[in-house]
Amino acid sequence: MEQKLENLKPSLNKIKKSKKVFVVVAFAIIALGFFIWLILLNLKFNNQVKFEEKYAKARKSLSGFEKIMRDDVYGGKTPQETLDLFIAALKKDDLELASEYFLLETNLEDKNYLTKNKALAALLDFKKQNKIQYIIDLLSRAVPASTSSLYEGDYNFVAYDGKMLVSEINLEFNKYSQVWKIQSF
Repeated sequence: MEQKLENLKPSLNKIKKSKKVFVVVAFAIIALGFFIWLILLNLKFNNQVKFEEKYAKARKSLSGFEKIMRDDVYGGKTPQETLDLFIAALKKDDLELASEYFLLETNLEDKNYLTKNKALAALLDFKKQNKIQYIIDLLSRAVPASTSSLYEGDYNFVAYDGKMLVSEINLEFNKYSQVWKIQSF
């Protein structure tokens, strides 16, 4: 019997060692799982923080955008009034004032974002080419377009030279400042 016990000792030692290995491996797996869980939790937290920062930046940007749009008060209460004010500024050769009747650039990617630099540059170019009087004459002949607008807050005039359509003048309502602005002509 003693010999049988002696023969079982190596088996018992193997079992004890296996239990120790199992405990160590199980502990390592649990520790690794906990570590991975902490990393994922940290990533989720960092993503939440980044999202909140982007959201705050977007709100601030939108707030600034709305203020600038509210302050853009040059224009008329009707599309016709805006067109008339624009023509009057051109007749006075006040291109700075004339450019104020245009929409602000709202393309975030454009270096002229929230400015009227493009409109002023175009008007200065027309002046350089001696075309201001032509534009005044053209816009003075403009009539409301017979087609309906694409959406509320959109209005179009058309100008003909005889029976040929020469220009379409697009206006858009600035809901922030409650005036009509020239989008293009």
